Amino acid sequence: MTRALPPLNAIRAFDAAARLSSFALAAGDLHVTPGAVSRQIKQLEESLGVLLFTRANRQVRLTPEGTEFHKAVTEALDRLAGATAALRSEGRERPLHVMCAAIVAMRWLFPRLRHIHASHPQLPLTFTTTLTTAHSDFDRADVVIRIGSGRFVADLARHRLFDSQLVAVCSPRLLESGPPLRDVADLRAHTLFTSGLRPYVWRDWLEAAGHGDLVPKRVIEFENSTLTYEAAEKGLGVTLAERAFIGEDLRRRSLVIPLPFVLAGDEAFYLVYPKQSERKPHLAAFRDWVLAEARPVRRELAKPPQLARTATAGASRAPAPAARTGIPAKSA
Repeated sequence: MTRALPPLNAIRAFDAAARLSSFALAAGDLHVTPGAVSRQIKQLEESLGVLLFTRANRQVRLTPEGTEFHKAVTEALDRLAGATAALRSEGRERPLHVMCAAIVAMRWLFPRLRHIHASHPQLPLTFTTTLTTAHSDFDRADVVIRIGSGRFVADLARHRLFDSQLVAVCSPRLLESGPPLRDVADLRAHTLFTSGLRPYVWRDWLEAAGHGDLVPKRVIEFENSTLTYEAAEKGLGVTLAERAFIGEDLRRRSLVIPLPFVLAGDEAFYLVYPKQSERKPHLAAFRDWVLAEARPVRRELAKPPQLARTATAGASRAPAPAARTGIPAKSA
């Protein structure tokens, strides 16, 4: 069915004149002559069969019918302008918005960015870190990296990156100058750091290690895991760390693993995004890069953790509970 619409040029002339209350000012706004504006509005009035303006000297005023019509015109033009801007935005290089927890960004994602810059130099990215991630994050982000059980809502695509494997870590300085730390029971003499976002991980870790009744010297809670890693690096205590996030720390020996127990539960880290976004070229490139970066991490997690040497070389280490991964730990 063909819509009975007035000419767009006449609508534009009417809108300008209504906003500015002047045919002359409307002409300047549209870069035409005042006579052209007057003719366009006269044509519009004739097609509608109503008077839209009252003319008085050099001023014009909307009639009641003109006022109502201008409200409808303004709404229609605003919607048309918004739709036009949205389409133009889609055609430009809009950055891919990536969201993840600060610990994921600082300890895993950012150290690898040089790889994607080398392979995809034209890929525009913007990042947001957050304390928690939820389905509503996709109102702000295109793609999210998050920890979870894999049970996501049906409209989300998900890719398992690597499993969560928690180990106790500390600074080598703590092993050299602090109380002994050769067995899980030795944690009684140490300060433990925990994140307010995962307050129960030490409880779960100790219970799985067979020491559910252990009471440490003290427990200090931080806002997020990033701060617990930093405090452990300073030699102030012991924290639980994701094995996937400490590879570089172990190589630099800013952190070491003093105990062999690994808590490997049901959770893993996932790349998640709305299924309707799967064909976006920027998202596809980022997804493929992240999956490629995750593959060697999974291979590393399949190996036993590399343990620190104790401060007293040659001292016998009490047998530790078997890691839930089934992977025996080995000493460095």
